[in-house]
Amino acid sequence: MNNKGMNSTAVKESNRAAVLRVLSQYGKMSRKDIAEKLGLTAATVTIICTELLENGVIRELGEASDEERRAGRRKILIDIDYEYKNVLCIAIETETTYVTLSNLAGEVITKKSIPTAENIESEVFLRSVAKACRTVMMDSKGKAGILGAGVTIPGMHDRFIIKSFFESELGIPVIVENNVRAFAKAELIYGNGRQSDNMLIIKWGPGVGSAVISNGNIYRGTCDASAEIGHTLIYRNGKKCRCGRTGCLETGISTHAIREEVPELKNLPVESWITIGEDKLLKIMHDRVEALAIAASNATILLDPGIVVVYGYMFDIPGIITLFKELFEKYYGRKGDNLIVMSDLVDRQYHIGSLAIAMNELFLKA
Repeated sequence: MNNKGMNSTAVKESNRAAVLRVLSQYGKMSRKDIAEKLGLTAATVTIICTELLENGVIRELGEASDEERRAGRRKILIDIDYEYKNVLCIAIETETTYVTLSNLAGEVITKKSIPTAENIESEVFLRSVAKACRTVMMDSKGKAGILGAGVTIPGMHDRFIIKSFFESELGIPVIVENNVRAFAKAELIYGNGRQSDNMLIIKWGPGVGSAVISNGNIYRGTCDASAEIGHTLIYRNGKKCRCGRTGCLETGISTHAIREEVPELKNLPVESWITIGEDKLLKIMHDRVEALAIAASNATILLDPGIVVVYGYMFDIPGIITLFKELFEKYYGRKGDNLIVMSDLVDRQYHIGSLAIAMNELFLKA
């Protein structure tokens, strides 16, 4: 590690954060292996780990097995203590807002959900979310302390206002991020990012969102509005989009747009769409899946990611992911092999992104 120009305190904090990031990415390791991975001296790592052990941040797991150690060398494995602190996870989605208390591993301790209000003042709605947060925090009595909160939101909003509001209401540090970018951060910490540094993330449902991970970092454009795949133009003479443009991908494949155009689906929740019959539903969905596949293949050609990670409840509809892969390969021009993957985090999608941004800013960088 290059610590030139840093004072001793900053160097210590940087090294401490580096140790935690290595354990987060690679899992249990010995002190010697951590030192080799980071290019630090064994003595430096030992001092850092002793402090982290005393503070309950990491824990010793005992001696490595024969397979985990080199011949003749005794190794004591250490890992992050994922019970060290809890995180309050707030996911404000278009239809529902989810409030979850989770440990650092993403395991749910308690949770609550409320409808995302559309026709009331934003401050009134945020106060209802804060009330749900306090209920969830109260349920955690006797558990580990709370590290802070992560708040994820769809689209672009004033993150500073939301951060200030919840910090004032809850009295804990708060990190705010776009929901798909937060999920991308979760992929880096808990999912596919452990094996791939370059990814395209696509979420479908209720709208269409995306994020780009390049060399292990989430890409942000000049105006902080990068990777808006849902607002790429795909329909000539199409409908007016909420973003102000005409013919955006989202105007044709959002759940709202589909319900407007398909009478059989108008009053059905998405999880019940399959009741009209899989063959009929896939026929209805074909052109919409094709539109997304075209947009995804174009983005893949431009970005050349190692993998394209997809998630969102539209991909949970039987037959949709298979159809998407087939149409993606058609327009991509070659076999995708394992290029398109469903996220392994979908069962935790309503809190894992919020956890990841808090974990990254309040734990792995601390």
